[in-house]
Amino acid sequence: MAKHDLAQIAAQQMQLAKGAEDGCSTQALVGIDEGLIQQTVVALAEGHSVAARDCAAHSTLQVLTGGVRVRTSAGLEDAAEGDLVEVPTQPHVIRAESDTTALLTESRSDAEGWDPHAR
Repeated sequence: MAKHDLAQIAAQQMQLAKGAEDGCSTQALVGIDEGLIQQTVVALAEGHSVAARDCAAHSTLQVLTGGVRVRTSAGLEDAAEGDLVEVPTQPHVIRAESDTTALLTESRSDAEGWDPHAR
């Protein structure tokens, strides 16, 4: 059994994101080698976006701090601290409206996962 301090990991990842050219940093926590799900802490500095692409089915994003705007062809959805949103399977863009950390949960039964560094 493993225990993770999400607040501490999120703070560390935000520091890394602020120094990264793409404004993003991630750390996989659960399901790295095996398992049906993968959970990853994602940090996205204010004003930075994750480029649009298809996403694996059965993925959620729980905003730990900050807030994001998710844009799809169907419209916009804002998510703030404490919100849990289903990540769209169609192409989308996730933009940090402020410095944001989130917990991404993905089904490992899908062939491909969401890679925030994929451009």
